[in-house]
This record gives sequence, C-alpha cells and structure tokens, in this order.
Amino acid sequence: MLLSLRNPSILLTTLTIQLVAYPLGLGWDLIFPDKVINLFGLKFNFRPGPFNYKEHVVIVVMSNVCF
Repeated sequence: MLLSLRNPSILLTTLTIQLVAYPLGLGWDLIFPDKVINLFGLKFNFRPGPFNYKEHVVIVVMSNVCF
C-alpha cells in the first residue's frame, strides 16, 4: 500500500523478493556478530544460526501471501 501511493508506483514482485532475499540473508550472516545481547533482562541474538534454504523458503512464501 505504501509504495502504491507514489506516481509511478514501485512494484515489488515475488520474483524480485526471491532474488534479493538470499544475498541479503547471507550478508546478514557476515555483518552481524554471533553474541547474546542482554536488554532489560531479555536475552536475544541477531544471528542465532546460519541463514539457510528453509528461511529463504519462508521469506518467499510470505511474499507470495502478501502479493
């Protein structure tokens, strides 16, 4: 909805998202450290494991549902 308000509107197809998601996931693995962060007593990690095909499939399925 947000991108459709522009003129001309930007169209992100599922193929575009599929092609961009995997390199972004691998880049996330290279950039973010693998350490636990404690914030107000809650522990979380930006990179709990390596980016794999299952996560890529979930991204593609979510983009298909939204499209």
